Formats: sequence, C-alpha cells, structure tokens
Amino acid sequence: MSEERKIPIEIQERILLFRRAGCDIPTIRAILKEEFSDVVTWIYDDLYNFVYQKEQARREFDSNDFVKALEQLKIQDSEFQYEVKLSETNELQQAIWMYSEQKMNYCQFNDVVVFDNTYKTNRFGMPLGIFTGVNNHGQSVCFAGTIMCNESTESFLWTFYTFLKMVNNHVPNVILTDEDYALIKAVDTIFVPLGTKHALCLWHLLKNVVKNLNGVLGSNWAEFIKFFYQCLDRYDEDEFLEKWSELKTKYPSSLKYLEKMDKNLLRWAPCYNRHIFMADMSTTGRGESMNNLMKGYMDATVSLTNFLKAFESALERRKEDEEFVKFCENNKTIALLTPSPYEKQASELLTKYALVKTQTQLLQCMSYKSEKIIR
Repeated sequence: MSEERKIPIEIQERILLFRRAGCDIPTIRAILKEEFSDVVTWIYDDLYNFVYQKEQARREFDSNDFVKALEQLKIQDSEFQYEVKLSETNELQQAIWMYSEQKMNYCQFNDVVVFDNTYKTNRFGMPLGIFTGVNNHGQSVCFAGTIMCNESTESFLWTFYTFLKMVNNHVPNVILTDEDYALIKAVDTIFVPLGTKHALCLWHLLKNVVKNLNGVLGSNWAEFIKFFYQCLDRYDEDEFLEKWSELKTKYPSSLKYLEKMDKNLLRWAPCYNRHIFMADMSTTGRGESMNNLMKGYMDATVSLTNFLKAFESALERRKEDEEFVKFCENNKTIALLTPSPYEKQASELLTKYALVKTQTQLLQCMSYKSEKIIR
C-alpha cells in the first residue's frame, strides 16, 4: 500500500468498531467517506486486507483459547469428551464436544436423533450443529454440540464419525435431518450402513414447500397446500403415489419443485415411515427449538470462548426446565379413562407425558371395529 493510502490509527479503530457491529466492507467505506471525506483515499481492497489481517489474527488467538477451554473442561470432568480438527497451519477447522450428562441422556434416549445446523452463532460465521433427542417427559435434550468451518460433505463426515466414536458406536435407530445434499451423503456413508434409518424432518420440508411454492402458486396456494396435506395423510403406499401424481398433474407450476422432492421420497413420505418410531420428532422442530434456545445466549458477535460458556448456560437452562416439569408431573394426578388393565399398568410405569400419549392411543383404538379374517 502506498504511503498516502495508509490508514491512520484512529480510523483503523473506527473500522474495527464498525466491523464488530456487523457492517460489511462496502458499508464501512461508505460511512468513512461521509465521516472523513477529506482524507479517504483507500480503495475497497485496502479496507478488505486490513480487516482480513486483523480478523485472521483474532481468529487464531480466539481458536487457541477455545481449545484451551475444552482442555480445561476435560481436566474438571474426566467424562467430558471433545475432539478438534486443525488445519496444516494449526487453524481450527472443526470441534465437537459432549458433557457427561449429555452422554447419559444419549444412552437413555437415543431412539431418534435430530441433527440441525441452521444457525451461525459466533463472530467467525462457523455453523453450529446440534444433536437433539427427546426425553420421557417430552422435552428436547441436547446430546452434543459441534462447530464447522463449512457445511461440506467432508465436514459432516468428520462430525458424524467423531460423534459415534464418542458414544462407542452406539447408533440411533433413526436420524432426522433437513434435505441438504452434503448432509444426506454423509448420513448415507456413516449411519445408514450401521442400520440407522434416515428420514427427512417433515417440519423442515414443509417450511421449504412454503418458501418455494407459495409465491409460484399465488391464488392457488391455499387449495394446493390442502391437497398436499391429503397426500401426507395417505399411509398406504399405492394410495399415496396415486394422490401424489394427481397433485403434480393438477398444479403444473409446482411440478419442477415436486419432482425435486421425488429424489428423497422414501425419506420423508409418511407411508414409507409409518412403522418406524419417530417420538413425535418428524413433525416438530426439535432441532430448531434447541437452536432457538441457543440464540437466547449467543449471537454472531460472540467469541469462540464465550460461545462455549453460552452453550453451557443454555444447557443449564434446559436442565432447570426439565426439573420444573418433573416437579409439576410429580404433583399432578391423571385419572384413568378406561377399565383396561393395560392403562392401569401404564400409569404405574410411565411418566405423565407418556401416559397421556398412551391414553390417547388407547381411546383411538376403541373407535375401530375388529373383524376376524379367514385366510
């Protein structure tokens, strides 16, 4: 940089202040041009190089502190587990961690796991991934946290392989994700060969349907989404395929997107997953709700070290909520609804949350007529 284009110290401080506030380089230059119109001679590349050099130095320092914080947690609790992946230049690429209580929860409630990585929760834009399950009180529980430098297949492969290593290769029965291609490829490589069923979260899928087709269909949207839900209600495979084909014919403007959904039909259509226990997690945003909890404790300006502290605070908040629910359940009486000995036994063994679910199923089954079929 030539002498006349050197950035004065006092303006460097302003640039860093704007950057911490979340301003991009063009915005920063526009502000400086208004504020220092008589001295601004720096081009875009000057500002970019200055900010890049500062953030690289800060990132390296912050990453080292983050790894040291993980090491300290391991010293404090020998059951705490973590793994980090560093680049050839010793730069943090990925990390995954699991507290001892999280591992205990996974051992109890690993039937269905949601992996969600939709939120960037630190100043370096490293995506946060969360492994989430549901306990016997119907609450979301976090099994592990991970940060990644990007959302490539390679990153997901490392994350999933290391997660299984932490839980002694005890795979979940079902893993739910969104329909990201790199994510699906990694799940097919790591989990599926070990017997895990991969399903796409209907909650995420429906959000994407709204996002991609609401504007395209215009006044036909209300009628379309009603027909779409009718497809989801078909639990017989042939009936579903017939209804699905009818949907594509009836709304040709949606055909391109619906054909894209065909590629993963076996992963999301209820008729192909009706025999699989999903713990009510396919149709609710469990991973998203856990991410929303994290958002209350961290944002995109948080350092990696403070990010880890915020993660602990969020887990503590979740634990307090769980204890409160247990207290409420222990002081609540649920009346039996039938003379069934099955229901009575369930009331002695299950949590109140699980008992209400059982009672609902029991009452529904009484609405059906049974006939003996002679073959």
